[in-house]
Amino acid sequence: MPTDTDSPQPETIAALRRIEHAIASLRDDLRGLGRSPEPALASKLQAANFLGLGVRSVEDKLYRGELPSRKVGRRRLIPWAALREYARADHPIQACAADPPDAAEPGVAE
Repeated sequence: MPTDTDSPQPETIAALRRIEHAIASLRDDLRGLGRSPEPALASKLQAANFLGLGVRSVEDKLYRGELPSRKVGRRRLIPWAALREYARADHPIQACAADPPDAAEPGVAE
């Protein structure tokens, strides 16, 4: 039976604090379940910032049908997936001049 003179050992206190921290971390993880890491839709301003354009340029692309959008209330929102796809199509990745040539390329001396 513990008495008032018995006090927990420092190792016990440290272990309890680690357990408390692990429980808090798991609680935070459980709260985040079911939430997407980013919203599904972006505003025109967010789209402009993402693409490195002005808001008016984004509005022009929406008007011409180059970007899909959805009307939510009075706002016109653009799917993030469409923004990423547009960015990949508009800015293809090219090899940098500093990249070493591919060994499989014909005519490359080794």
